[in-house]
Amino acid sequence: YAKQEMLGFMFRHGRYTEACLLFFPPNTVPPPPQPSHHAAVTPTASPQRPDTLATDYGTIDDLCDLCVGYGAMSILEHVLATRSEAAASQNMAVIEHTSLALNRICTYCETHKHFNFLYMFQVIA
Repeated sequence: YAKQEMLGFMFRHGRYTEACLLFFPPNTVPPPPQPSHHAAVTPTASPQRPDTLATDYGTIDDLCDLCVGYGAMSILEHVLATRSEAAASQNMAVIEHTSLALNRICTYCETHKHFNFLYMFQVIA
């Protein structure tokens, strides 16, 4: 499978924790997405800011969509809670990445009216 298809594949096969770890690897920040060789270059009047939380596997919203769809938000919560608890011994890049991700997940939950999940992630943040 290509990297952009890996996330869905992992969820279809019940590998929820491993899928979450693609976005939140222990003790490090995931690398930014590599430019696609297949993407067409189209000039725009105002180029968009790159998503600093995106990976080759997708975006945080993609991850949240799959977690909600497969009933795995509690697994994402556990991965982030574990990462946050270990924050004291990690570098600032990991701490900042985790904080930004928690904010993005809270925004996702609020936007999609998943208020029970929103509370879970607000407690971590």
